Amino acid sequence: ESIEYVPLESDTNSAIQYINDIIITEDRFIIQEHFSCKAFNIYGEYLCNYGSQGNGPGEFQLILKISIDENTKKVYINCIQKLIFEFSIEGNFIRQITIPQEVYDHSPYQFSVTALGNNCFCALVSNFNISGNPYRLFLFNDSNQVTGKFPDYYNDPLLRKNEAMYFRINNRDIVKGNRNIYTEGLNDTVFCLNSKNQLYPVYL
Repeated sequence: ESIEYVPLESDTNSAIQYINDIIITEDRFIIQEHFSCKAFNIYGEYLCNYGSQGNGPGEFQLILKISIDENTKKVYINCIQKLIFEFSIEGNFIRQITIPQEVYDHSPYQFSVTALGNNCFCALVSNFNISGNPYRLFLFNDSNQVTGKFPDYYNDPLLRKNEAMYFRINNRDIVKGNRNIYTEGLNDTVFCLNSKNQLYPVYL
């Protein structure tokens, strides 16, 4: 019924070139670019940065995905260094979490990791054109242990020969809300990931 326009503060610390991804909470917008992650309040005033570009603790070379644990108010940055960085909602670096090697063994390509809460994470891999790899979705914890994995429900060998096309139409993601929903570009089914880490169909 209406649109609210919120201009974001733009100075040396807060300027952004574009919005690659955004998380909206009750009191802030968390905005991701490839090389920065910034928070603004609901009035568009700059609050803080989550990490920065570099090679030190809490520093990333490239951001692949951001997510938040609504219960603990922790912000997570999945970066290209095979790491997840954990920050407080105020922007303080807490720790880094290593992504299990098994996830990388199944996908030499970039993939996205989403925080599910309770120190659990979900990795969605782009596993096209990799012989013998049946898995698409991995669950793991902050102790570097894989706790669950699920197959690629659409596996067309002919389509996999065209890597660019397969990636474009089958690169879907977890949507974090009241439930964790998972879908694939070539599948007619939407799945839900429940609290017991079970994947079951919910929509057709």
